[in-house]
Amino acid sequence: MAPKRYYRLDENGWHHPLAKDQQVRATKLILRAGGTLALASHSRISVTQKLGLTAQLAPNESANTTMQVEAMKNIIVIITHSVTAKEKLLRVKQLEFSGQLYPVSVYHAADRDTCRGVIHQIPANTPSDTLLRNLSAPGYQILAARMMGQTTSALITFQGTYVPTTVRYEYTQIRCYTHRPKVQQCYKCLALGHRQDVCTQPTERCPECGFQNKSGAHNCITKCINCSGPHSALDELCPARIESSKITRKQEYAKRLATRKFQQAQAERHNNPDSRQNSTPNSSKRHNGLSYAQVITSSIHKTTQPL
Repeated sequence: MAPKRYYRLDENGWHHPLAKDQQVRATKLILRAGGTLALASHSRISVTQKLGLTAQLAPNESANTTMQVEAMKNIIVIITHSVTAKEKLLRVKQLEFSGQLYPVSVYHAADRDTCRGVIHQIPANTPSDTLLRNLSAPGYQILAARMMGQTTSALITFQGTYVPTTVRYEYTQIRCYTHRPKVQQCYKCLALGHRQDVCTQPTERCPECGFQNKSGAHNCITKCINCSGPHSALDELCPARIESSKITRKQEYAKRLATRKFQQAQAERHNNPDSRQNSTPNSSKRHNGLSYAQVITSSIHKTTQPL
């Protein structure tokens, strides 16, 4: 859940307190580049400037909006406290670089106060509306559900950061497992970290040897382009793929853990308004010499909850 902003920034960078009814939560948007647009081939400042100009953001809207280019995923993460800026950004359908137009899509990012679970043995190709109609979980709110490709497994999105042990599908009680996300892999360039629909490579690589032109004649010697091992780049047991998936799961759990801590702190502050003034720093809880990433990593290793 994004925190509220209790002030606004004007075009000169000055802070102005907001009335209680004007306090709004930040909106997180994702811009996904399409076609052959490679965000990594442009400077981050030029990309964000181009997006702001295309969306025609006013100075006060720009002051309340931040953009972060994630070149590996070929996306831009946008956080804005301006409702009008959000509406303008959602209307952006293309960006122009060097006189060429590239298609882009802007959409709302998933709320951090959500989690996903997986159930099995569901009839393949079941529509999402049928899943939502037949699924129930007492004490939990189901936000979305869809089948995972052509399999008999369904992915369910719940409100909150805890996945129920079981869910009910029609008349049957089914075990629900915490979703263990895997690292994305492109089936076009075979690289880890992004999908094929955002790949900027013009040709398909050979999955066996990594040759640039899959359809062209070449001497195919099996070698993974991600770890240089003697196997296909699509091998599920690729060491680089396994390690990247571990990192992805740790990052996902770290987000859930941070959201839980934030919600607990908010609840304690709500139940005891004087706790903030009366609280004193506890030196035993300080993490001297550790970075934020190291603190989060250590908290993940200490917990007994599976990733």
